Amino acid sequence: MKRPVVFLVADKNMNEVFKAFLERDGFHHQLQCGHFDFNEKQDLFRHPRNDPGVYNEAHVFLAPYIETHERAVVVLDAAWEGGPKGGAAEIKSHIEEQLAKAWEKFKVIVIEPELENWMWITQEQPDRSVAVHQLVAESFKYRADQPLKEFLQEDDNWRDDTNKPRPPKEAVERVLRLTNTPRSSALYRKIVRSASVARCQDESFLELVEVLRDWFPPEWAQ
Repeated sequence: MKRPVVFLVADKNMNEVFKAFLERDGFHHQLQCGHFDFNEKQDLFRHPRNDPGVYNEAHVFLAPYIETHERAVVVLDAAWEGGPKGGAAEIKSHIEEQLAKAWEKFKVIVIEPELENWMWITQEQPDRSVAVHQLVAESFKYRADQPLKEFLQEDDNWRDDTNKPRPPKEAVERVLRLTNTPRSSALYRKIVRSASVARCQDESFLELVEVLRDWFPPEWAQ
């Protein structure tokens, strides 16, 4: 019997995010999808050449898994050096065209502009109140009296009419420099393990949720 789904991601941070997300207790209930088996060593892989490697070689990398997996999910950033001028739409179309030659069920997710956009998530407290980006501030060891959003607004990283900073990666790096916190995949993993799935409204994340619900409806049984 084939395994349910194989995930190909672009880098170590993305790998840790998906690992943390798919290993959360009860994540199937949080997504409102059926239970499917996930094993990091069998089902989650990162391309050694990061985003360009995924863009050019996802179909080659995943070829051996056609015999072992029913479905494939490919994830990469939209913003990377030397990327197509057509941006996310061109990246998605190119990879889909290659995968469609061999895979019947697959999904290509392009995060705009990059993975860090998933990190800026509001956190739901036990009393159901919402701590806006408190989880991010705590993970990045930001302890200033000034709210994190106000700090980032000083250099135009965050406009009043948006719920996340732009660009998100630059904002992350700015906070880490301030707090002298080394950037590591462990930081991303910590945020994902505690973040409220329901409160992430990033379009690419919602694409992931939608396809998993479609492939594995609540009544689905492995």
